[in-house]
Amino acid sequence: MSDYDLKLDEGSYLVYVEETGELFIAYDEGDYSLLFETDNSLASLTYFNEITEPTTREIEAGIEVTATPNKELQEKSYIQQLANKGLAMIIDTKENFYTAKGIGDLQQFVYVDYDYSQLNLAIDSHGSKAISRFVKKLEDRANNAPWWKDAAYRNEAAQWYKKYGSEGYQLWLDTTHDIWLEENGYDPRTYQAWKEYSKSETKWNDKLSSYKTQLEEYVGAKGGELSDEALEYAANEWAWGRWDAAKARRQVLKAVDPGEEGDLDAGFMSFLDGTEVTETTLKESEVQEDLDTYLPSDLHSAYNVKEVAQKYRNDPSYRMSFIEGLKQDRYAQYPMYDKNLAWNRIVAGKKSMASQVWGIDISNIKDNDAGIIQLLMDNDPSTAMQTLRQIGLDRGYAKTMGDFANALASSYGTGVVRSAGFRE
Repeated sequence: MSDYDLKLDEGSYLVYVEETGELFIAYDEGDYSLLFETDNSLASLTYFNEITEPTTREIEAGIEVTATPNKELQEKSYIQQLANKGLAMIIDTKENFYTAKGIGDLQQFVYVDYDYSQLNLAIDSHGSKAISRFVKKLEDRANNAPWWKDAAYRNEAAQWYKKYGSEGYQLWLDTTHDIWLEENGYDPRTYQAWKEYSKSETKWNDKLSSYKTQLEEYVGAKGGELSDEALEYAANEWAWGRWDAAKARRQVLKAVDPGEEGDLDAGFMSFLDGTEVTETTLKESEVQEDLDTYLPSDLHSAYNVKEVAQKYRNDPSYRMSFIEGLKQDRYAQYPMYDKNLAWNRIVAGKKSMASQVWGIDISNIKDNDAGIIQLLMDNDPSTAMQTLRQIGLDRGYAKTMGDFANALASSYGTGVVRSAGFRE
């Protein structure tokens, strides 16, 4: 490796401002072109080694000259060598640097200040991959800071730099920046979130984790389940200001409960297509219980349990009106019974009678058994036992057949002639 080289990713080069001695790193990553502010330490960015020991040489017999090394001259010489190799750009004044950033060779670059990037620490930790790691982070957050990809934004920032110097960008932020964002279709809330992220990624991640936990609790209370990825998506939208807290809650609830009001966000809906979603079954058991209690089973198919459960969840008063509707439906088919009697109790009484006559466990007798239906339609206690015995005989139930045989034996005997049957 040549002594004149950079400790940076391939494609990087230095920008040196002679007037101020400032060093910047220029880096093009395709979608992003970045201009990094640095700590101006040439040794941390390159393989520059300062010569500190004085050198003495004899220029004539008996005459020696001692040269004291000058760090500034050494650095300028080193940077010139880098420029000769295409690894540095030398700009004479800060004003020309601002011009280059505004409308010149550096116009296309996004400026990243040193306080944000902490680039020297990154280089110490990651060596030559520091910039690409930083760019990867920017790519991950690209959708959260879209203004940096907007040439109009970069040009506006450059004009403030050019007019007011190093304080220009901050002055813009403090004055008309939010107005510019709104006029150009950006949400100032997202920008504020980006500033928060920039100051402390640790605190930002804590915030995301808190939001994700809240959303997970909402979903859990609803009886549904979303993947970690889906919860993180929603937490990100909330954290970056694209959704407020109310919308974030509505969106995750809508994802597990189609009965929730409103529509799913198009982006979120598309994201959910590739993840596992467990929709809620909350209140479905109550709906089924009410159907079983108040309506014959052959009429259950007219009702969608999931849809009714959605109404139970959204409107607690709906359950009573639904039950009244079930009573009306049942009364229309079985008007011989009091409308307010629970249908399952009526059926249970008929099944209990059938169980005794047929010798079958009541749990094995279905509500829609033809014999039970006949009893329900007849609703005649005086003929019910006769009807059940006939059905038992027709079906060949063992207990019914046995009871019939015993009855015959009692009437005609079993081969022993009773004395009462003889006459003198």
